[in-house]
Amino acid sequence: MGYEELKKAQIDQEAVKFSERLAIENPGMYSPEEMRDLVERHIEATALTDKTMREDLESMPPEMQAKMKEMLKSSDVPLEV
Repeated sequence: MGYEELKKAQIDQEAVKFSERLAIENPGMYSPEEMRDLVERHIEATALTDKTMREDLESMPPEMQAKMKEMLKSSDVPLEV
């Protein structure tokens, strides 16, 4: 997956987060079916973003992968394999 797909996945994920904040701040704004759809969109958007980032990491040379993993270890980002 290329840069454009990653950017689209990130935009979709941010749109879902925005809708989730609206739902939390405005109880009753969404029907139960809409909330279920929102949860499903959240799961799909998160999975797509995660998959895209993993594919990007795997496409890097081994030395760069090691540097990226080291950088992530020193940050507060959880590292899952």
